[in-house]
Amino acid sequence: IKRRLEVRMKEADNLLVLASEDSDIDNPLLNWEIETAIHVYHLPVIVAYVDAPALSNSTIQMVHNWLPKPLQALIKSNTIRVAHLGWNMRRLLEACNKYSRSKDIYPAFSRYIY
Repeated sequence: IKRRLEVRMKEADNLLVLASEDSDIDNPLLNWEIETAIHVYHLPVIVAYVDAPALSNSTIQMVHNWLPKPLQALIKSNTIRVAHLGWNMRRLLEACNKYSRSKDIYPAFSRYIY
């Protein structure tokens, strides 16, 4: 399965992470996929919070623990740039079209609310 995921990551323009209260934040395969997408393929990261229709600086702090642990650590250390958005399909499609490895467009900083 990792080989198939890597083929897709090579062709991808961004990494979309769907986060919710039910996220399996310790899943080894998910954590490998996130780390590989970020460190090997340098994909822009977009996080959509399924159970949060709108985000603010305070709500970002409350839903941060819904993220897989490697992503939490990278955001906390401010070593990657991530677009965070509440669950809104129009905004999600906009973010996926905007942030792109092929266009070299990344979110502004690690806690950027889109």
